[in-house]
Amino acid sequence: GRWAVAFLDALGLDRVDMAGVSMGGGMALWVAIRAPHRVRCLVPVCPYGLMPRARYHALAYAAFRMGILPVAYRAAALSPRLARFGLAMSYGDPARVSKKAVAELRRTARQQMHRRSLDAFLTAEMNAGGLKSDLTPQLHRITAPTLLVAGRDDRLVPAYLVARARERIPDCRYIALPTGHWPMLTDPTRLVELL
Repeated sequence: GRWAVAFLDALGLDRVDMAGVSMGGGMALWVAIRAPHRVRCLVPVCPYGLMPRARYHALAYAAFRMGILPVAYRAAALSPRLARFGLAMSYGDPARVSKKAVAELRRTARQQMHRRSLDAFLTAEMNAGGLKSDLTPQLHRITAPTLLVAGRDDRLVPAYLVARARERIPDCRYIALPTGHWPMLTDPTRLVELL
């Protein structure tokens, strides 16, 4: 979030319309909470930052501590079938997983085998008790008109959490698309219409 504000400063942008997906949605929420004068309108899509614990938190934390991410990167990088399986879990509808999306995930997995940026994020963000970036208690501070977008079949940020967040933001609309966690990949036309 601080980086996003510095980026706006570097571009000389005082006030912007801000949208983001997943971690980008969480970053957009953070900016709208901490620097409300910088955000004209806000569209968080399947946003991170709306829960105190991950789904199946104890299991996810244990798997992370045991080093599951490097194994997952390697599996997705080497196997198109495993990459497709991983995407199907987050898309909601396995039939929407394209060859292009599988190839992109495999490229990203190869990069993450070396960069390990997701590992660094989770190390800073996740502990045995929960997640450090639960923005829910601060959502009432958002002053920008907001459209919260959820994926009805999202397994990472369940739609009910996004719907619940709507009740805390003063000027807020909510819509659940018939997608999983990545509506820009599985229903881009509808998402662009909403934006």
